Amino acid sequence: RAMEYFMQALKCDTTYTEALFNIGATYQLKGKNDLAEPYFLRAIKVNPQYFNTYVYLARLYFGEGKFDKVLQFNQDAIDHGHLSDVVYVNMGNAYLYKKDTASAVGYLEKAVAYYKLNYNLCSFLANYYSRHGDMQKAQYYGNLYQEGVTKSQQVPESNL
Repeated sequence: RAMEYFMQALKCDTTYTEALFNIGATYQLKGKNDLAEPYFLRAIKVNPQYFNTYVYLARLYFGEGKFDKVLQFNQDAIDHGHLSDVVYVNMGNAYLYKKDTASAVGYLEKAVAYYKLNYNLCSFLANYYSRHGDMQKAQYYGNLYQEGVTKSQQVPESNL
């Protein structure tokens, strides 16, 4: 039923970004990436500021192993001012899959700059730098890892 609503909304306004995005997302959830992709691309063309479209399109391309496209659309997101840990993690992961570890680490560090409590990412970077002999950075990311783990285990008093 939701798809019917989005299609109807799109008939009323062919530039309705949320409808384009939701149609693409629905197709993607159904595993119909070939049908999802054109809706995502149209949504970006209509409204390059609609951030969720970049995230879902990157997920689609990751699933298809199209890492150059992951990089392209995440760079487009950055160029349109969508600076977040999600975009930088996507870029880092794509570079890891392309076996370009140096570029990957640079983007993963940018991701941590936006969200320091991503303790899994901090652990990865601490281990990477430890293996590569940069103990200062290893310690920095190790400390962030510990801080993230500690904060994730804290239960707010309102939940007691």
